[in-house]
Amino acid sequence: MSQLTIYQHGMLDEGSHVFVQTSEIGMESRAPAPISDSDLRDFTTYLKNCTDSQVKGVYDKERAARRDMYVILVEQEAARRNIEL
Repeated sequence: MSQLTIYQHGMLDEGSHVFVQTSEIGMESRAPAPISDSDLRDFTTYLKNCTDSQVKGVYDKERAARRDMYVILVEQEAARRNIEL
């Protein structure tokens, strides 16, 4: 599972971005694309409303699309629920 470090500069508001740094043994060294604060909130809320099965499906979809930031968020939600991915 990836580790997530969020770097925030100043107050976050609409249109601002959250930048992350991930580290995982064997993970490619490219940085995930930034995600806006609004997208972060929306996706996190979406995941909380998903069933366990849907969370697994979202994980597979985001990994296939190579959207690393979203994969990390799904991993966090899965860990919160004790879902094995």
